[in-house]
Amino acid sequence: ATPAAPATPAAPATPAAPATPATPAAPSGGAGAPLAPTKTGASASDIEDCVACRFIWLQVELKVGNDQIEENIYDAFTQSCIEGQKAPIFYPACEDMFDDVYGMIGDYMEGRTVNQMCEAAKLCR
Repeated sequence: ATPAAPATPAAPATPAAPATPATPAAPSGGAGAPLAPTKTGASASDIEDCVACRFIWLQVELKVGNDQIEENIYDAFTQSCIEGQKAPIFYPACEDMFDDVYGMIGDYMEGRTVNQMCEAAKLCR
């Protein structure tokens, strides 16, 4: 009789990939909403204006929440734009938003999301 061949060791088990952590909830810009336009063909200034609009109105939202007093919203917007304009890329967007500030405040008071407001103001496409 022939001796039995030695057994081949089994390959080591591959460790499982680590689980991906859950994404935290997004502010009112919409769950998982991008902070820049996703359509192709957007220029750099289009993206900057969109980011500026969303940033400024998210700041307003943090400052006033569901406040329905137009003057408080206007003051929070003005303060946020003044602070935001320390970054020069925010200046053109703030100028555009000041041109339609009462329309945007109306949208805010109607409960529109930041994304909806910036799209209605044509700062995000």
